[in-house]
Amino acid sequence: MPKKTTYLVTKGGRHYFRIAIPKELVTSIGKKEHTEALGDLNKAQAEVQAGRLGADWQARFLRERHALGLAPQPPAPPPAAVDAVVARVATLPEVQALASMAGRSMLEADEEARIEGLLAPPSGPEFGPGVDLDVALPTAIAGRSMEGVAMQAEDWLGSHGLDLPPDPVARRRMLYVFATAMAKARKGQRQRDEGEVVDTPATVELPPSLSGSYSATLPPSEKPASVLRLRDVYELWKQKPAKNGGPLALKTVRRGLEIVEAFEEACGDPP
Repeated sequence: MPKKTTYLVTKGGRHYFRIAIPKELVTSIGKKEHTEALGDLNKAQAEVQAGRLGADWQARFLRERHALGLAPQPPAPPPAAVDAVVARVATLPEVQALASMAGRSMLEADEEARIEGLLAPPSGPEFGPGVDLDVALPTAIAGRSMEGVAMQAEDWLGSHGLDLPPDPVARRRMLYVFATAMAKARKGQRQRDEGEVVDTPATVELPPSLSGSYSATLPPSEKPASVLRLRDVYELWKQKPAKNGGPLALKTVRRGLEIVEAFEEACGDPP
């Protein structure tokens, strides 16, 4: 077996770290040897500290050799493969529930705006720039064009890891469900404009496939983004490779876990 390099020197009961500078690096580093006191440590502690310092200096020697052209540059790690997130095609009950949530959200935002003394705009970015709801919704319900509601429908579905079906007939049916829910909410807005009392609907109950209880049984990589917990994000993060292409350092992973546990202690476990 090769002889283990020793960096620890003991003189007069005190421990020192000492390392010889390689001949080819003496000029760039500026000395032939480096020595430093290790402070008030016992021998076992001093051996550990000397080993750490030795590793640091060996890494410096390698960097110096690279800079001087005395050693080839290490190859860049290959880019980490990232699995594409594949959305699941939504079922009709899921679309109906999310369409109801979208309509409720519209009325809730309208109610909050009125409380603040503001008027909700007749169009919004979720419908595309300058798309008037009073034009887009009747057009969609009449079946002439679904594009006025497609963007918002895709956003609501996408936030739950879902997508519209590729089949044109099924897609139009799903968008029609969204259009009718939004038209109902828009009607409630107009009734409020006329002085009628229109309550914001109660919170929509999601089907089991979208509820937290069901999603909790899924691995983090398969959970919809809307139900991911911080611990799920941590589990996904610690599987990512480090910059050098290897696994994350154990110290880094432990620090991440400490942050997650502190968050859970202070805030619970919200999505």
